Amino acid sequence: MTSRIETKSIIEQWLSGAIEPEAVWKWALDAKDKESEVGRSDDALVRDVIDVLTGLPFDMIIKEDAEVIDYCLGNPLEEADLGQNLLWNHLDNVDADGRRNALAEDPFYGQFTGGID
Repeated sequence: MTSRIETKSIIEQWLSGAIEPEAVWKWALDAKDKESEVGRSDDALVRDVIDVLTGLPFDMIIKEDAEVIDYCLGNPLEEADLGQNLLWNHLDNVDADGRRNALAEDPFYGQFTGGID
Protein backbone atom coordinates (compact mmCIF):
# COMPACT_ATOMS: atom_id res chain seq x y z
CA MET A 1 0.00 0.00 0.00
CA THR A 2 1.14 3.49 -0.77
CA SER A 3 1.65 5.69 2.27
CA ARG A 4 0.90 9.34 2.78
CA ILE A 5 4.61 9.93 3.49
CA GLU A 6 5.64 8.36 0.17
CA THR A 7 2.94 10.24 -1.73
CA LYS A 8 3.88 13.57 -0.14
CA SER A 9 7.54 12.91 -0.91
CA ILE A 10 6.77 12.43 -4.62
CA ILE A 11 4.74 15.64 -4.70
CA GLU A 12 7.49 17.58 -2.93
CA GLN A 13 10.11 16.25 -5.35
CA TRP A 14 7.96 17.48 -8.22
CA LEU A 15 7.46 20.87 -6.63
CA SER A 16 11.20 21.25 -6.03
CA GLY A 17 12.02 20.34 -9.62
CA ALA A 18 13.83 17.13 -8.62
CA ILE A 19 11.48 15.11 -10.82
CA GLU A 20 9.39 15.94 -13.86
CA PRO A 21 5.62 15.46 -14.26
CA GLU A 22 6.17 12.34 -16.36
CA ALA A 23 7.99 10.68 -13.44
CA VAL A 24 5.10 11.59 -11.11
CA TRP A 25 2.64 10.10 -13.58
CA LYS A 26 4.65 6.87 -13.91
CA TRP A 27 4.95 6.64 -10.12
CA ALA A 28 1.16 6.98 -9.81
CA LEU A 29 0.55 4.31 -12.44
CA ASP A 30 2.91 1.97 -10.59
CA ALA A 31 1.23 2.78 -7.26
CA LYS A 32 -2.16 2.01 -8.80
CA ASP A 33 -0.86 -1.32 -10.13
CA LYS A 34 0.51 -2.20 -6.69
CA GLU A 35 -2.89 -1.44 -5.17
CA SER A 36 -4.33 -4.14 -7.40
CA GLU A 37 -1.88 -6.63 -5.90
CA VAL A 38 -1.71 -5.65 -2.22
CA GLY A 39 -4.84 -3.60 -1.66
CA ARG A 40 -5.67 0.07 -1.56
CA SER A 41 -4.40 2.46 1.06
CA ASP A 42 -6.54 2.97 4.14
CA ASP A 43 -5.98 6.71 3.60
CA ALA A 44 -8.83 8.00 1.41
CA LEU A 45 -6.88 11.13 0.46
CA VAL A 46 -3.92 9.07 -0.76
CA ARG A 47 -6.29 6.96 -2.85
CA ASP A 48 -7.77 10.11 -4.40
CA VAL A 49 -4.34 11.64 -5.03
CA ILE A 50 -3.17 8.48 -6.81
CA ASP A 51 -6.34 8.48 -8.89
CA VAL A 52 -5.76 12.13 -9.82
CA LEU A 53 -2.12 11.56 -10.68
CA THR A 54 -2.85 8.55 -12.91
CA GLY A 55 -4.66 11.03 -15.16
CA LEU A 56 -1.94 13.70 -14.83
CA PRO A 57 -1.18 14.27 -18.53
CA PHE A 58 -4.76 13.84 -19.72
CA ASP A 59 -6.27 16.11 -17.08
CA MET A 60 -3.37 18.58 -17.31
CA ILE A 61 -2.47 18.28 -13.62
CA ILE A 62 0.32 20.81 -13.06
CA LYS A 63 2.46 22.14 -10.19
CA GLU A 64 -0.32 24.52 -9.17
CA ASP A 65 -2.43 21.44 -8.43
CA ALA A 66 0.52 19.73 -6.77
CA GLU A 67 0.73 22.64 -4.31
CA VAL A 68 -2.85 21.96 -3.26
CA ILE A 69 -2.16 18.22 -3.04
CA ASP A 70 0.93 18.86 -0.92
CA TYR A 71 -1.06 21.07 1.43
CA CYS A 72 -3.79 18.45 1.78
CA LEU A 73 -1.29 15.66 2.44
CA GLY A 74 0.31 17.79 5.15
CA ASN A 75 -2.87 17.73 7.22
CA PRO A 76 -3.52 15.02 9.82
CA LEU A 77 -4.92 11.67 8.70
CA GLU A 78 -8.14 12.31 10.61
CA GLU A 79 -8.72 15.33 8.35
CA ALA A 80 -8.49 13.30 5.13
CA ASP A 81 -12.08 14.16 4.25
CA LEU A 82 -11.30 17.89 4.40
CA GLY A 83 -8.29 17.33 2.16
CA GLN A 84 -10.40 15.37 -0.28
CA ASN A 85 -12.97 18.15 -0.44
CA LEU A 86 -10.29 20.79 -0.98
CA LEU A 87 -8.63 18.71 -3.70
CA TRP A 88 -11.83 18.03 -5.64
CA ASN A 89 -13.10 21.60 -5.25
CA HIS A 90 -9.80 22.89 -6.57
CA LEU A 91 -9.84 20.54 -9.56
CA ASP A 92 -13.49 21.32 -10.30
CA ASN A 93 -12.54 24.99 -10.68
CA VAL A 94 -9.69 24.44 -13.15
CA ASP A 95 -10.20 25.93 -16.61
CA ALA A 96 -9.41 22.73 -18.50
CA ASP A 97 -9.67 24.26 -21.97
CA GLY A 98 -7.47 27.19 -20.99
CA ARG A 99 -4.93 24.83 -19.53
CA ARG A 100 -4.94 22.61 -22.62
CA ASN A 101 -4.34 25.65 -24.81
CA ALA A 102 -1.56 26.92 -22.53
CA LEU A 103 0.17 23.53 -22.49
CA ALA A 104 -0.26 22.68 -26.18
CA GLU A 105 3.42 23.38 -26.88
CA ASP A 106 4.76 21.82 -23.68
CA PRO A 107 7.15 18.92 -24.43
CA PHE A 108 5.33 16.57 -22.05
CA TYR A 109 1.73 17.77 -21.86
CA GLY A 110 1.49 18.84 -25.50
CA GLN A 111 1.23 15.25 -26.74
CA PHE A 112 -1.94 14.86 -24.63
CA THR A 113 -3.76 18.05 -25.61
CA GLY A 114 -5.53 16.48 -28.57
CA GLY A 115 -4.13 18.79 -31.23
CA ILE A 116 -5.72 22.01 -30.00
CA ASP A 117 -4.99 24.91 -32.32
